[in-house]
Amino acid sequence: MVGIVALLSLIVGFVTTFYVRQFLGYHFPDSPLISLFLAIATFAFIMLFSGVIAWIGIPGVVIFALLMFFSLPLMVMAPQMLPQAYQDYFLPWLPMRFLYEGIREILYFKAGFLNQNTWSLIIVAGIGLLMFFLETFGKRHQKTFI
Repeated sequence: MVGIVALLSLIVGFVTTFYVRQFLGYHFPDSPLISLFLAIATFAFIMLFSGVIAWIGIPGVVIFALLMFFSLPLMVMAPQMLPQAYQDYFLPWLPMRFLYEGIREILYFKAGFLNQNTWSLIIVAGIGLLMFFLETFGKRHQKTFI
């Protein structure tokens, strides 16, 4: 499954930048760099989602629905324009902020590929993988022979 998710993430990263270039006419300064960053972000979020779903089940969907709801202001406003309470209490807990901040640093501040947000996304992917594998190979799923 992890291999399929990795392949799907690469496809999503490269197809997304292709569509943005073709349909929106946006020219990325370094398109393969953006594509790889998007692939890592996609892999991290799919693994985190899979790990939480494997660990706690269907109630994990509610958790991610709330995370997506609270991360919507990040897409439409600069973080400095958000209310102070949102900046202090919600923003530090959103894993989606690594995607937004990483793309912003790569596009506007000429950051390299291995910036702090890329490492954060790799850690998020590792936590998701760990949760997924611990639950998959846990005691609940082992067969007992009599």
